[in-house]
Amino acid sequence: MLKNYFTVALRAFAKQKVYAVINILGLSVGLAAALLIFLYLHSELTYDRQFERSEDTYILGVKFIDKEGNQYPNTYVPGGWTTYMKENLESVTGGIRTMWMGMPASIHYVPDDRMIMTEDILWVQSNFHEFMYFPVITGNKEKALENPTGMAISQSSARDLFGDEDPIGKQVTLRHSFATNNQPLELTVSAVYEDYPQNIHIRPKYIVNYYALRPFQQFPPGVTFEQYEEHMYNGGYQSYILTKPDTDEETLLAGMNTMIDQVFADNPNLAEEFEGTVEPVVRNVQDIHFDKEYAWVTEGGGDITYIYTFASIALLIIIIACINYMNLATARSAKRSKEVGLRKSLGGERQQLVGQFMMESFLMVFLSFLIALLLVVVILPEFNELASTSIPYSALFSTGILLSMFGLLLFVAFMSGIYPALFLSAMNTIDTLKGKFTFSKGSNILRKSLIGFQFVIAIILLISTVIAVNQMSMMQSSKLNEAGDQILSIRHGGTADYNKYATFKNMLKQDPDLQYVTFGNHLPRLDFFGPLGVPYKFPDVTDEEYEWNTFNVDYDFIKTYGLELIEGRDFQIGNTSDSLSIVINEKACVALGKTPAEMVGTAMSYPKVNGYFNYDYEQPQTGQVVGVVKDFPYQSAYQAIDPLVISPRPHAIDRILYVKLPEGKFQEKIALIEKVWKQVYPGVGLDYWFVNDEFERMYVLERRVSSLATNFAGLAIFITCVGLFGLASFTTEQKTKEIGIRKALGASNFQILFLLLRLFLQILIVAALIAVPVSYFLSEWWLQNFVYQTAMSWTLFVGSILAITLLTVITVSFESLKASLSDPVKALRYE
Repeated sequence: MLKNYFTVALRAFAKQKVYAVINILGLSVGLAAALLIFLYLHSELTYDRQFERSEDTYILGVKFIDKEGNQYPNTYVPGGWTTYMKENLESVTGGIRTMWMGMPASIHYVPDDRMIMTEDILWVQSNFHEFMYFPVITGNKEKALENPTGMAISQSSARDLFGDEDPIGKQVTLRHSFATNNQPLELTVSAVYEDYPQNIHIRPKYIVNYYALRPFQQFPPGVTFEQYEEHMYNGGYQSYILTKPDTDEETLLAGMNTMIDQVFADNPNLAEEFEGTVEPVVRNVQDIHFDKEYAWVTEGGGDITYIYTFASIALLIIIIACINYMNLATARSAKRSKEVGLRKSLGGERQQLVGQFMMESFLMVFLSFLIALLLVVVILPEFNELASTSIPYSALFSTGILLSMFGLLLFVAFMSGIYPALFLSAMNTIDTLKGKFTFSKGSNILRKSLIGFQFVIAIILLISTVIAVNQMSMMQSSKLNEAGDQILSIRHGGTADYNKYATFKNMLKQDPDLQYVTFGNHLPRLDFFGPLGVPYKFPDVTDEEYEWNTFNVDYDFIKTYGLELIEGRDFQIGNTSDSLSIVINEKACVALGKTPAEMVGTAMSYPKVNGYFNYDYEQPQTGQVVGVVKDFPYQSAYQAIDPLVISPRPHAIDRILYVKLPEGKFQEKIALIEKVWKQVYPGVGLDYWFVNDEFERMYVLERRVSSLATNFAGLAIFITCVGLFGLASFTTEQKTKEIGIRKALGASNFQILFLLLRLFLQILIVAALIAVPVSYFLSEWWLQNFVYQTAMSWTLFVGSILAITLLTVITVSFESLKASLSDPVKALRYE
């Protein structure tokens, strides 16, 4: 029986080649898109599953709540917490501390004079391998970090640093402005490990035992490195614990609350100094990727909303592909009516006919599935680049993906085939044999409804995608990023001697193309870059003190970034008194209740500041406001613009050198900068990037989602067009004799064309009336996440509908135009 079904199905495909090709094309593209989305979702939903016992591995955090109720989540905790929990909680079997220092370190391989600047160093305990994912491929995994001067290095970093040489046993010199106080630390490569995948929250390129820092760390008298490491309320480590199976977070939180109470009880002065409460936090590592409240990772965190979004897109694409099959199968049923009638007259039962048509559906889908797999294999590298992932080919053979593929195959085969099978098998035997078969009103309505549904989905996806792209473009077009692809950022603070800056700047400015050279903080301000707040007073206005964000820059900053002065003046080169002047933004004027004109010339003072990030402000200073700049976003689009002070006093540590490069001469000018850098700062690594690179870092997730949505929306529209082409071909064929009669009676080609287009355009109009309000609602809901939102103008909606209309006209007109130009005599003879 199955063999007979299979044979009949192949003959049916052979007789209707165009129909088969259209169906296979639509299904294979839809299945490929769905599979790629499944791979992406699988990568996101299996974040941090690389830990050997991820379900039992937890990360610790803390939340500080002041007396005003302000909350300050922190993902770093004192080092003694892991030891306490291991010793006092029966469910905790072990713990480990890690540190990320921030700021880049220079790693120098002296024999080849090769130097690399990197922030991707993880400082760990020697038992790192017992708790964390550590895929060593060369070297001893258990002993790699046993020696404090041992260093494990990733495969790609080993190639960058040593080329084709065997890295094991090679010595390098590491310097870090914080960790080693810019003093040399000699390390030996003890292991090489595979590059970490993208779906794990730790992706270090270098791993070093933090006991190597013992000689460089300074503590108060009587405090040792080991004592600081086990401190219960000072210090900051990213700390992990391993628990017994089935331990719940509530048990761990109860133990941590007891620990915090004991810390305050043992340190009465601490309780007096801290006005507020401390709440412990614990998260399983499998859950931190989608945790929006705590920044467990510095960038690239996930959003569960987008998981639902892409799952929905995958489902919609599959439904569109299935609708194509259903529509074409039922539309072409007239071609097979006599076959159905004959089989029924010879004793064929309805369930046998259903089985026959379901077999055809399964074979069609299976063939499409094989082509889809081939497409995925070919496209996967480009998809990884587009989605900023590192999905390996082996992921196709993971249990989750294999089950998804099998389920998808059955789902699509059933959904595509069940209605055509029931429809065809229900045909009246006598009518079909007499050639009196006609489509019922119900089947025509269903087919039009399915086409309308495709149009609705296509319009919603197109409008939503355009809005997402516009929002991303708006966020990227910040004033700071106007020339972001031309402004080169060079790490200076903590690595280079500030006293040589003037020499470096003057040497660069000898080149007429490099006239914009300036200092500033690390821009734009990402959430994990640290505070910029400095307390200010404006005695001419009020006695109140304001803690405002401050840009520490030099005199050329405003010109380099093209900030718009709306009142007053810029800092004047050569005017030494301007070193105590400031420029403020419009928001600062609003906060003070004054106009920009009223603020220019007013006095300003700030007291002594003892915070680490502002330790260059060691004495109280006074000056004046010399200018007001137009507000510009200097943080992400999720944050409102706050009052800002621009001070022409470069920061002691947070210091980036900015050089604006001429278009078309990037490589030439970067080579010149490297040459001058080596002359002025010998032995100091050059770490540079473009400002727009940092904006991309700020919106890693949003940019990825926008890119994926754009491409998948395009695929959905393409599949819709494939289905429209097939239906247009069928409709034209069905109306062949009618077209011949109309042409014989004098109808023009345009009238014939409009006749065939009218049906699809009517459906499109109804679909647009449904899709526009749905698109508006969905887009408005998404845009609420941003403080600054792109406008949703009526032209956007009209333009999207016109685009779909144009695609429909082009798709349908190909077959329609061919019919309108055909010979009416042949059409009248058509059977």
